[in-house]
Amino acid sequence: MSLKNIQLPAQVMADLYKNLLIEDENPAVFVPAPAEETVRPSTTETVKQAPLAAIPVAEKPAPVATPIATIPPSLGTAYKFLGNHQKQVSIIVDFAGETYLPENHLQFLTKILGACRLNLGDVAILNNSTQAIEINALKEQLHPKFVLLLGVEPTAIDLPLSFPQFKEQEYAGTRYLITPPLNELNQETASGKQLKGLLWGCLKKMFDL
Repeated sequence: MSLKNIQLPAQVMADLYKNLLIEDENPAVFVPAPAEETVRPSTTETVKQAPLAAIPVAEKPAPVATPIATIPPSLGTAYKFLGNHQKQVSIIVDFAGETYLPENHLQFLTKILGACRLNLGDVAILNNSTQAIEINALKEQLHPKFVLLLGVEPTAIDLPLSFPQFKEQEYAGTRYLITPPLNELNQETASGKQLKGLLWGCLKKMFDL
């Protein structure tokens, strides 16, 4: 019997081909599924979700420099002074043509401060000749507890007081003392020694020495 002429029963043929995929005469064309559509819970607007492959991977953000907070300058007058004002002692002099005061008078003043257990770090020396000092602006900037007027009248700094030299005066939380100018104090004459003695007596009382 020829194998080409063997005919199998219909049931056997069905069992042999039941797991085979029967394709159409035309090849199947793959069409990607359209993007899914979702609806936001709080609105009726339809949002299309892009395929995962189209979403770029987020890169690590570059570090951002944090700005440093700066303190704005005071709106008041900024006076220049010599010293650090750590003990809130303001010394006002009047020397034309000098930034603060001549070197010989600075040395003399430093000795006086040393006798009072003070130094340049404890005081602020201001020259009224190079910058017109106004007491309210000075108090706003430095908040002095003591003000020594060395050859400077109260009216020159708009201080509403009138009191004699070598007599301590307290006003609005600040203690004031007026003396002759340094070029009169810094003398080795009899008059200069007398003035230095009066100054020393006032300073001992002022600074509780």
